[in-house]
Amino acid sequence: QARRRRLESSAACPHARIAAVIALGAAVGAFAAGAAHPADAGDTAGTTITGEAESRPETLETVATQLLNELRSQPRDCGAVSFDAAPPLRWDSALAAAAAAHSLWMQATDSTRHEQDDGSTVADRAEDAGYRWEAIGENLAAGPTRLADAVTGWLDSPPHCENLMNPEFEEFAIARVSGTPRNRFATWWTLVLARPRP
Repeated sequence: QARRRRLESSAACPHARIAAVIALGAAVGAFAAGAAHPADAGDTAGTTITGEAESRPETLETVATQLLNELRSQPRDCGAVSFDAAPPLRWDSALAAAAAAHSLWMQATDSTRHEQDDGSTVADRAEDAGYRWEAIGENLAAGPTRLADAVTGWLDSPPHCENLMNPEFEEFAIARVSGTPRNRFATWWTLVLARPRP
């Protein structure tokens, strides 16, 4: 049986080209400083996203599946690591619960850490949601209001890019939670990628 693997991005992100902050472990590279935007009352659960698919409201599942599988369909260099095209990902509802729980925690604590105060990690959150994983990884972002901008930031960061292109991963989910006036950032994103245990 293959050894179970947990992958979390943890290097600082210095890029300053998009209006976002990518959260990497305990270190936050701020390339768009400023006050958080008020919460979007129409999207408090992060279940819908607007303006990203022909200007029509789409489910986050639909938009994210299309976007991530399109980028995985092409070879890509993630820093010094080159990847062939990767197989498409499929959405998993248990991973969605784990992602939502962490985005809500980040917003509530104004934190951008992979590890919560009780020591729990993405592996623990997935298992708590009922997901039996063989390999698992997590990307976090705080700031961008559009999924495309969060993904652009991840692609510009080699550890995050490697998670996106990792052919080991077969399933995924992503959660978006809007910030409040007391938060530093407008939006909190959690992407979980995994391969289920046989």
